[in-house]
Order: sequence, then C-alpha cells, then structure tokens
Amino acid sequence: MVGARGSLLRVLGVGFGIAVAVGGGVGVGILRTPGAIAEALPHPGLILLVWVLGGAYALLQANNLSELAAAHPRSGGPYVFARRAFGPYGGFVVGWADWLSLVVATAYLPLALGEFVARLVPAWLGFEPLIAFLALATLLGVQMRGVKAGSRVQEVVALLKALALLAFVALCFVAAPAAREVAAPAAALVPQRPVTVLAFAGALQLVIGAYGGWYAAAFFGEEQTDPGRAVPRALLSSVLVMLVLYVSVNLAYLRILPMGEFMASKLPAASAMQRVFGGASDQVVTALSVLLMIGIVNALVMIAPRALYALACDGLFVRQAVSVNTGGTPVGATIVTVAVAVTLAATGTFERLFALTAFLMIVVDASNNVGLLLLRVREPQMARPYRAIGAPATTIVSLCVALALLAGFTASDPRTAAIGVAFIACSYPLFRFASRGAAARTTPSTA
Repeated sequence: MVGARGSLLRVLGVGFGIAVAVGGGVGVGILRTPGAIAEALPHPGLILLVWVLGGAYALLQANNLSELAAAHPRSGGPYVFARRAFGPYGGFVVGWADWLSLVVATAYLPLALGEFVARLVPAWLGFEPLIAFLALATLLGVQMRGVKAGSRVQEVVALLKALALLAFVALCFVAAPAAREVAAPAAALVPQRPVTVLAFAGALQLVIGAYGGWYAAAFFGEEQTDPGRAVPRALLSSVLVMLVLYVSVNLAYLRILPMGEFMASKLPAASAMQRVFGGASDQVVTALSVLLMIGIVNALVMIAPRALYALACDGLFVRQAVSVNTGGTPVGATIVTVAVAVTLAATGTFERLFALTAFLMIVVDASNNVGLLLLRVREPQMARPYRAIGAPATTIVSLCVALALLAGFTASDPRTAAIGVAFIACSYPLFRFASRGAAARTTPSTA
C-alpha cells in the first residue's frame, strides 16, 4: 500500500538520531583512510591534529545546522533550508549536490565492503562490484519493511560499533609494550619529509569525509517526535561521539604500528590486531569490519532517499518519488537512490568516490552557513527552538573555513573538484526540466 505526501511516520527520537549518525558515519572512514592520511602526514602530532580539526569543523557546522533543522522540522536535510533561504533554484542546487554526495557514499561504501569480503575470501577478488550490488539489494529489502525496522537495525549496530571500537582501543593499549619494542626500529626508518599545505589539505579532505554522517538526524525532521529538541541534541552529540572515537582509534594505531606499516596499510585495524595477537586476528577484524559496513550502508539507504523525497514533494523530481508505504519508507525515492548507487559502484573506485563526497559535502556546508545568515536577517521573528551558539560570528567562521577548504581541495585534487563542479552544473538543466514537468502536472487540461 502506498501513501501520499505527508505519510511519513513521527516515531523517531534522539536515540535514533545519534544511532543513524554514529552507525552510519563511523566505519569506513576510520577503518580505511587512516593509512592514506598517515602517508600524507607521516608525523604522529600532525595525524592527531588533522583528526581533531576535522571534528572541530564538523562541530561548527553542526551548531549552525541545528538552528536550521529545529526551525524547519521537515524531512529532507539541507535542501529544505536552502529552498527557504535561496528560493526554488537555489534549493534545488543544494538538494542536488547533497543527494549526489549521499548517493556517491552509498556507492563507495559497498565497494569498501567488497574489499573487506575479498580479504576474507581471496577467491572473491575481482567480484567487489557484485558484492556491493548484493549488499544494496539486501538492505533495500530491509528498508521496504518500514522506518521502524530500519531504525532498530541502526540502534543495534551503532551500539555494537562503539563498543567494538572502544574494546579495540583498550586491547591495543593493554598489549602495546610488546608491540612497541618491535615497532620502534621500523618506525625510525620512515623519512621525516616536510609536509606541504596541499598534503595537509588533502588529508583534511579525507578526514572530513570520514566524519560524514554526523548530519543524519537533520534528514528526519518530520519523523522526529520532538524535532525542536531532538534534532539539535542528536547532531551535536553525534559529532562529539565521533571525535572521541576517531582520536582514540588513531592513538591506538600510533601506539601499535610502525609508521611505515601504518602508512602502507589499507586496513590499519587489522594490521594492528595482527601485530598484537597474531594468528587469525586479521580475519577477525576484517569480519567485524564487514558487519560494521553493513550498518553504514543501511543508514545511507535511509538518509539519501529523504533528500530526493523532499525534492519530489516540491515538484522537482518525478511524482512517483513521493510515494510512502505504510511502514513510513519513501519507496520511490529509495529505489531510485539504490539504482543510481549500484551504477556508480560498478564504475568508480573507492578513493575517487570518497574524495568526491567530501568536496560535495563542503559545498552543502557552505550553503547552510549562508542560508542561516540570510534567514536571520530576512526573518528575525522566525521561531527558533535552538539558536546556534555564538552566531553570527561562529557562522561566519564556519563559512570562511568551508570556503578555504574548497580552495585547498581544489588545489590538491583539481580533477575531483572538476568532477564535483560538473555534477553541480548539471543541476540547471535538470531544474528546468523538473520545473516544466511540475508545471505540466499542475496546469489544468484544456482538452
């Protein structure tokens, strides 16, 4: 049975908001990218600094987004706020960029899952896209059961994930002395080369991508039982939880792994556990990574369709995307999102897709900052259950940082930036096409 616009169910709370962010954000970033970040910044102090700075940036953005989300409790994420601030086309540009960043993440995360599965079963090497497809198809089936089923999965996965990572950190520190004795000579062989600004910008790009997911609660505004309070709490709490986990895990990596091995590892957690415990520890960590990745993809299959659903509700996408089943799942938007993600997973590589996501995320962050400033001037009497701490000063700082990051990312990876700009540029013809379609649907027939 399919419902119409407005059939989303108001059944979620703060716990789900934190779970969908932590369960959906913590995983591939901290498992897959730290080696590449260490390669760019082969100094322990700089490695920790870039992870702290990434968390500080996310906290600044969460502070701003909390005000917008509490004032506009509608499902759909940044598109909702951008439309209010910039009008239909401005909103469409942001919604398009935001949905693209989410659907790209929905593509590259199953690819990472495929890498981990192939590490467990070498005979499956070369079948990573097929594994990604099967994972997406399975989780699509979970979502079709309804928002309550999806939320339960996220809450369980988020709790298990946090406990597993904290246990990993504790084990590394308990077992560290023996590992350090082996690690020290190898670490000394790493050349202490100078770190350039572009290298630091590239590492920060990966870190910000790893923090991606903290904003998830903002996509479920009209599905929260008390959005004015629940969404800001979930956004800010999610960033703080991720910051603590990410810094702790990197301390564990640095405690156990020689820098040369850290820099070369595609899965530092498995490498660290192998050093400490030997034997089958590599397979155990990789199997755990597979389970954690399933939770991340499940979160994205919930989040990304909400952006497309909001566009469709305003006549900026096909009307079938507004359909909602009796379980509260936007079925049309979910099917389209998964179909596009499958296509990207079959054609992209992990690193390129991950970098593209980070670029698009920063574009959306900048639009949120500008939107908050505009709405404070244009609509000062608007009800704001939460007001961003320190705004407008903190908002201006957030905007300046976002613009500086865009400039740095463009300089460090011009190819990915060009792809991102091309994706965003596609928004205008798509907007014109969608607007004509919406007008045709609302114009009475003269036949």
